[in-house]
Amino acid sequence: MRKDIDLKSKFLQVYDSIKSDLLHDPAFEFDDDSRQWVERMIDYNVPGGIISVAVMVQETFVLLKIIEGY
Repeated sequence: MRKDIDLKSKFLQVYDSIKSDLLHDPAFEFDDDSRQWVERMIDYNVPGGIISVAVMVQETFVLLKIIEGY
């Protein structure tokens, strides 16, 4: 299994829990409409887009450390 696929699957295993924590955090004063809009926005942007960027950043960091000899 490729490393990026493994990282994505690990993230997706905890994604719903993280999303729920965010949507129900008392620091945010969401009404029902706002909460639904934020949930749709998160579901649209995170699994397909932001996670890919996060995986690329992590892989780049690892490669730079290998090049530097750490």
